[in-house]
Amino acid sequence: MSSCDKGRFINIFSKYQFGIRYVDTMDFQNDRPMVDVDLSCAECGTHISQLPFQPSGDRPVYCRDCNRARRDNNSRGPRERKMYDVDVNCSGCGTHISQLPFQPRDTSNIQCRDCYLKNKDN
Repeated sequence: MSSCDKGRFINIFSKYQFGIRYVDTMDFQNDRPMVDVDLSCAECGTHISQLPFQPSGDRPVYCRDCNRARRDNNSRGPRERKMYDVDVNCSGCGTHISQLPFQPRDTSNIQCRDCYLKNKDN
């Protein structure tokens, strides 16, 4: 390892201490290079004069407010799982099962939740 490489290693290593990463006090929001553009938001029509990226032209561009709203709307959380009504007994303990989160093809080896979780680790 050359002396130049050693210095680079020490500089990188000095930002890490006791498992905590120390980051330079650069404000990434303001020091980010901006690209001058003359576009309008695809959602609300607001004029956009600067973007933090070079638009490719094949995708719509949104203003900051519309982009945040779209991002918030897309993160809806877990979906509701469709349940199927069935009339079978658990193959492990014999408990009656009336709903399953899937449509069973073969009802001979259906297990209740408790039996499934018990046998899952085996």
